[in-house]
Amino acid sequence: MPTIVASLDFPMHQATEPRTGFARCLRDLARVAGRVGLLLLLLSNGSEPCSGQSPESGLALERLLYADAKEHLTDADPIVRGEAALVLAASGDRRAYPSILLIAKDRDDDASLRGILALGFLGAPGSEQFLAHLLDDRDLRTEPRGLAAAYALARLPQDQAASALARELSRLSESSYKRQREVLLALLSGLLEREPDDQLLPLQRLFADASLKDPVARAALLTILGRIDGGADDRAIRTSLASRATELRLAAFSVLQSRTELEPTWAESAVRIVEHDPDASVRAQGLSLLTRLRHLPALDLAAKALRSKDAGEVAEATRTALLLGGAPMRRTLERQFEYLEVRAQTAMLRAFHGAISREFEDTCERVVRDASRPIDLRAAAALLLHENGNTTVGAALSALFEEVEDEATLGLLAAAGCADGRARELLDAITLPSASDTMELEAARLAALLRTEAPMASRRCIEWLQQTDLGSSRAVVLRAIRTSRLPIVPAHVRPFVPAVLLPLL
Repeated sequence: MPTIVASLDFPMHQATEPRTGFARCLRDLARVAGRVGLLLLLLSNGSEPCSGQSPESGLALERLLYADAKEHLTDADPIVRGEAALVLAASGDRRAYPSILLIAKDRDDDASLRGILALGFLGAPGSEQFLAHLLDDRDLRTEPRGLAAAYALARLPQDQAASALARELSRLSESSYKRQREVLLALLSGLLEREPDDQLLPLQRLFADASLKDPVARAALLTILGRIDGGADDRAIRTSLASRATELRLAAFSVLQSRTELEPTWAESAVRIVEHDPDASVRAQGLSLLTRLRHLPALDLAAKALRSKDAGEVAEATRTALLLGGAPMRRTLERQFEYLEVRAQTAMLRAFHGAISREFEDTCERVVRDASRPIDLRAAAALLLHENGNTTVGAALSALFEEVEDEATLGLLAAAGCADGRARELLDAITLPSASDTMELEAARLAALLRTEAPMASRRCIEWLQQTDLGSSRAVVLRAIRTSRLPIVPAHVRPFVPAVLLPLL
């Protein structure tokens, strides 16, 4: 969803707030009148499905969501305060900076860590000074707040943080890499979220430092350098492909995949790796590169990979077979389905795109109806049927949405269900939890619906946030709103993000 800057009436300075009771009364009346006007606009568009809402209605929804978030910056629950700050960061309104900065300074880590990350997402001028100040504290920089500051600093726009970030990267080479490992990974994972061209020289110096031996950090560096024109040369890539560290071999393939042009000679290296590498994820990446190069021997390698016990390798083998093998391989895949173990079946269906035969359609329908089958397998079958225009799986989409826990699958089910006009059914499947251990799952379920831009999902969030007895579930709603609007950490970046930050992103 694109960021929509909404007017949130943030005070630029506390002193400008009205101090008299009469002035406060006028301000509150104006706020209520504005809210009523927005609600009337929303009600006039209440029947519009999914993304079919008018621009005026969509903007009104955004304004209400962000205004509600602002009201929860002073909530007694620190997680609610922190999630509210992240929602405001998603608004893109830089006038929210003073309010978010207060949360970043909060005494409670649950609020403060989220507030610090929110500064990185908002990107308002002045953020770099506060974040750099946190990193200047020797005791704090390796603690959660320091790691959050490092990640947020690296995410800031180039014109704001270039000098401060270069200083931090240079400082790392002057201290113990072992002690500063998490700080380095936080900086690098943040850089992977934007164009890192401004940090080419300090990144190259770090990668060339022989004393930096940590394979994860070196893999992160190589991945970033591969995104910069001229950042990683062929020698570095070949050395990494030959490394014993799985992380470096994966990073080398990531660099090759990011190049717009590839010499055919890389196919020879990829074939050797796919045939002999002990790690299934590396073999899968090699097969992916061969597929991109249209290297026909990859079909034979894909046939072998289909028998793998690794879901990622099976998925890549499926994609290779479909892209290079055409209709004959499509039928072969369909016939082999029943002979695969369950995880391989799920991986194949998730990677299978395009037309399927009537016989395979019957097979998928049986899978969807069979309650004894794993839920992820049934969901993958239902989505493939939906892609092929099958009209019998509509009700199953709603039932599966209520049980599936995989976030990517939730997003696909939400999009398919909304396209079928079942957004209300999906929304009714969401029950706000009272226990914190289910917060992430229900937030992911609600966020999946919000990403479809179904107006009724946003309206339901507004209704929930207005309830006085919502309790800790308020954090679930706010988390869903901000995760549906802020960038998701890509799969290739997640292995580099410090563990303490992952649950917050």
